[in-house]
Amino acid sequence: MKKETRFTLLGVIKYFLAFGLFFTFNGVLKKDAPLSLGILPALLYFDFSLVLTPLLFLLSVFLTTSLNAFLSSLIGAIFLEVVFIIYKVTKTKPKIEIAVFSLLSAVPYFILGESDYIFMVVFALITVFLTLTFIPLLDYVLKKGIKSKPDFNEIFSMGSFLVIFGIGICNAFSYQVYKGIIIAAALFFSYVLGGASSILITSVSAIPLSVYFGDIGFVGLYLAFGVAVSVLMKFSRYVSAISSVIIDYVLLSFFPLGNPYMLEDFLPCIIAAAIFCAIPTKFFNDVKRKLLLFNEKKIVRQTLNRNRYAISNRLYELSGVFTEIGNALFSLTKKTMGEDIAKEKIKKDILENVCENCEKKLVCKNKGALSGAPFNKLLNIGFAKGKISFIDIPEEVSLNCHRLNDFIFCINRHLAEYRNYLISVDGYEKSKLLIANQTVGVADVLKGLAFETGQALKYYNALENKIFNALKKEGIFAEEILCFGEDGLLSVNMIISSLDFNKERINNIVSYAVGINMRIEESAPVSEEKTYLSLVKDSRYDAVFGLATKKKDNSKLSGDTHSAVRLGKSKFMVALCDGMGSGDYANKISDSTLSLIESFYRSGMDANLILNTVNKLIAINTEDSFTALDVCVFDLDNLDCAFIKFGAPYGFILNSEGIKIIEGSSLPLGILEDLKPSITADKLENGDILIFLTDGVGDSFGSSSAIIDFLEKQTAKNPQTLAENILSEAERLSNGVHNDDMTCLAVRIYEKAS
Repeated sequence: MKKETRFTLLGVIKYFLAFGLFFTFNGVLKKDAPLSLGILPALLYFDFSLVLTPLLFLLSVFLTTSLNAFLSSLIGAIFLEVVFIIYKVTKTKPKIEIAVFSLLSAVPYFILGESDYIFMVVFALITVFLTLTFIPLLDYVLKKGIKSKPDFNEIFSMGSFLVIFGIGICNAFSYQVYKGIIIAAALFFSYVLGGASSILITSVSAIPLSVYFGDIGFVGLYLAFGVAVSVLMKFSRYVSAISSVIIDYVLLSFFPLGNPYMLEDFLPCIIAAAIFCAIPTKFFNDVKRKLLLFNEKKIVRQTLNRNRYAISNRLYELSGVFTEIGNALFSLTKKTMGEDIAKEKIKKDILENVCENCEKKLVCKNKGALSGAPFNKLLNIGFAKGKISFIDIPEEVSLNCHRLNDFIFCINRHLAEYRNYLISVDGYEKSKLLIANQTVGVADVLKGLAFETGQALKYYNALENKIFNALKKEGIFAEEILCFGEDGLLSVNMIISSLDFNKERINNIVSYAVGINMRIEESAPVSEEKTYLSLVKDSRYDAVFGLATKKKDNSKLSGDTHSAVRLGKSKFMVALCDGMGSGDYANKISDSTLSLIESFYRSGMDANLILNTVNKLIAINTEDSFTALDVCVFDLDNLDCAFIKFGAPYGFILNSEGIKIIEGSSLPLGILEDLKPSITADKLENGDILIFLTDGVGDSFGSSSAIIDFLEKQTAKNPQTLAENILSEAERLSNGVHNDDMTCLAVRIYEKAS
């Protein structure tokens, strides 16, 4: 709890209540020995003012006891204040030794207090007991805000405090006042909690009356009172409140305990009932919501698993559908027209449209000009060249045909149509294969998701309680916690107060409780007051990157683009793309390439399928354009990595052992439709720095050895500084002239703190 640094309404109420507790507890023992001394160290433990709190304690003692008791209290208060000042200076908190300090603060009473030493020993022991039991109660009320289910120690503290406080009220004021408190408590808890909880609280509340009158019958009497109030509360809280006064009178009249029932016994009952009726229902509903108990919701867990099974089955079915579509696209081929059929079609068209009205039609027919070897040779030439001309016409045809122009035009028209037809068929086949590959890829992703969701979630009840207690100890109260998963897939889900949401703090608390690094993956508001959090196992390593870039001289926009993104829970992708040329078009190609690759990788598709598909899309949709690509995908848990290159310059890995070159032999994307990337598997280490360059930087250095010589002289470990140094050197070597876009991307791998 934070210390009050200025007077506020809340602060005034807090210290007023503290004084009321001091005053009440001074009358518990009915002797000149203020028991409020046991409360003082507990309040100081929770950072109550080291000045105001002891003064209020001494004032209560002065008003309720003798001079000797006051002097003893003064010595005890000074001793406790010195002790807590020392703890405050050292920024620590007392532990079990606070019991010793409480006992020592009661020692002055043996000298200046009562002469009955047995009583003084009892007084000292009760003082220590009160200190030890009051601390858990204050922790639950002040630090935890009564938001969670109390544990055994907290329940015991509440019960002990209630009994001692009740006896003090009876002695300091009157038993009628305390009876009004019992009735108010019975009404309040019957409405908020209902059932057995409210009845138990009412019964325990009657113990002080039993002690005060020396008659245990009050417990049974108010047990019956609690039952009656709870039953009536189901109908109306106002009916229950009004009836409580009558029930109290009837019970104490038919079962007389203590003093006879008189008029002054009615007044506290009426006041308690009136206050209960005057409080708005919204207040009670808010309290009821905040007092939700922390219970394991088994039906939620079973429902989650059943829903996962249902989703898994649907995903498997969808996967089968996409697999069948892909197989169908692979197996079904479009029937195409061959050259022989095309030749016959050309012959028929020439006879019908060119020769039909020719006066020498019969002569050509008799000589077999259109059916013999010369005409077939002409068509073979046409199909080979794509068209024919006068020099291709055989002598047998040219000497006899009087319509050569029409003849040549008709053949060339058919050859052009056939060529366009073949292009269309080829495009269809390529598009079909592209869609088929993607369909199979989608099927594999769905199958993987189906397998993952088909596994029953393993829940960790003990871990949930451990996390709950760890959060509670730090003043954060989770209404619900759900832990599930196994191996490296542990997931912790919780709902907390929005006011308690501090990302770094919650990460640290949960990580400490679980024993592995956890991080908040998702947060979402449940309501204005509550927030949902989902935490997953954090990766062992992380990456930070630096970028330095310059566009080509007289170019509006650089054709180089980059990407550094986290893929899923433990994958990280770094990519550098160099579009051909510079300017808007090069930038658009480069940016589109990276966007496609990011999207495909996020979907979980196979790397070869991703890169093959992107290459085909670029080749199909661009003319005379290509892009060089550098990609590195590595695992943030074990640093396994893959370097993928399409026509990109050398890359480099800087580590403690030296410099490693990353080579690639593949052509850039978009040049050939069927192109395999150069993929190199490797293993990174903590502290490694990856360096990727575009052609503009590589050409300025001239060779990889020149780049290595420069890198060996670099001491910078900051990737941003290193990238800027490399680019500055490239500019120096090119005399400040930028003949191409220049980009340097540096990435440093580091291990996170445990």
